[in-house]
Amino acid sequence: MIRLECFKGGSQKFYEIILEQSGQADDYKVITRYGRIGAAGNTAPKFEHLTHAQAERERDKLVREKERKGYQVIRRTGPASQTPSVPPSAPAAPAVPTAARVDVDLQLAAPAALDADALIEARGYLMQEKHDGVRAVLSVQAGVPILTNKRGRALDVPESVAAFAAAALMDAGETVLDGELVGERLYIFDILMLRGEDMRSDGFRRRYATLEGLLLPHAEHVTLSPAFSFPTSKRANYDALLAAGAEGVVFKSGSAPYTAGRSAANGDCLKVKFVESATVRIKAQHPTKRSVSIEMLDGDTWVDVGNVAIPANRPIPAVGALCETHYLYAYRGGSLYQPVYKGERDDVSDADCGIGQLKFKAEARLAA
Repeated sequence: MIRLECFKGGSQKFYEIILEQSGQADDYKVITRYGRIGAAGNTAPKFEHLTHAQAERERDKLVREKERKGYQVIRRTGPASQTPSVPPSAPAAPAVPTAARVDVDLQLAAPAALDADALIEARGYLMQEKHDGVRAVLSVQAGVPILTNKRGRALDVPESVAAFAAAALMDAGETVLDGELVGERLYIFDILMLRGEDMRSDGFRRRYATLEGLLLPHAEHVTLSPAFSFPTSKRANYDALLAAGAEGVVFKSGSAPYTAGRSAANGDCLKVKFVESATVRIKAQHPTKRSVSIEMLDGDTWVDVGNVAIPANRPIPAVGALCETHYLYAYRGGSLYQPVYKGERDDVSDADCGIGQLKFKAEARLAA
């Protein structure tokens, strides 16, 4: 078991990571416990059916993520099969129930085939910021929050999100919200269910009005991602986000239902990115510099796409780790131009590293 604690910004939080053997010879799961120091905390299974080596890699990745957020390792104890311990000063109270997986078919924005100016002028489309974080689905029933990434794996529930669930959603019926987790802040941009009522068949304008009524009274806990509908407000905010270095924007048809899967390129959910982004795999670490070589899949073959520097405040990712990298454009048969390391990802697989996601130099010139 590894225990980390954080006192940053007045916080008093702990985070424990445990490897537990599941009965088979080499079948392990990774379990986490977290919460305020002195409280019982929440328990969340993170990964299941891993080899011991895989479980150790996932554990070490979680440690690095927490250290980036200001946590420090306090204690390393016990064998791999140890189950979560209760903090010394914690009362004997049950943990908040959570789940290892919640499967929700998400709507995915497609790169817009239409010009951004045309979408700004089109009154049928609303515009929201494309946040630069982790896709997060919040499911709440009887005040109990479950937060998962787009692959259905459990994420840690920030205290602010737990406070929102307890204040607004104590009903028995399930509420499901779609959003993006940026650090410890949850930005919510759509709703699938409200207190047991399926909202997906409603148009986006109606779903957004429902979100306003639900979220605005609790703005101190969670953030409603603003949706702009008039051309003048869309233009002003598009220009402001572009100038601020945001990742991009998403345009949604106001009359369209929430449809699972990726939209058509001229469909109901379209994204315009201000910078390009690619999922890559770490090929090798530089022996003396804070940089790594990266590779992507071209068919069944891994090909080198250059190097990227790792910021001084970020740990150098291990060989084989999957990471997100921003870039301006790519050279066919060559490297990414001006890559910027954004961080490791645990919600993707090798199949997401395909070279087909790249925008090459000629295409970038045509799109400019």
